[in-house]
Amino acid sequence: MPGFIKTKRDEELWTKAKEVAEKAGHKEDWPYITGIWKKMKGKKASVRVAFRYLLRRATGADLTKDQEKKLLDLLAKGKGKPIPDDKIHALADEFKMSPHDLEAIIYGYASQWAISQQE
Repeated sequence: MPGFIKTKRDEELWTKAKEVAEKAGHKEDWPYITGIWKKMKGKKASVRVAFRYLLRRATGADLTKDQEKKLLDLLAKGKGKPIPDDKIHALADEFKMSPHDLEAIIYGYASQWAISQQE
């Protein structure tokens, strides 16, 4: 494993990059594999940046790191199930935003997750 592979996600992307390279006939072509890995890693960051930009433009809302962590923890605990309206309203009040804006953020995170699963 190369030294620039630092996280579990990096390892997953490296494995996928090797598979893609092998299918293209570049099984042990390390510069080729590294290029694929960099594109895969950059795509996730690009999606995240684009999502945050669109979120701010559409709703005027932006979450702090603590709010984002709280929301992601709630989504993880729900394991893909819809979040009850009372929890959405309580969080929206706490975050000082409309429930509709918060729902847009939730759908955005769900879309981000779905995209990351296809990488």
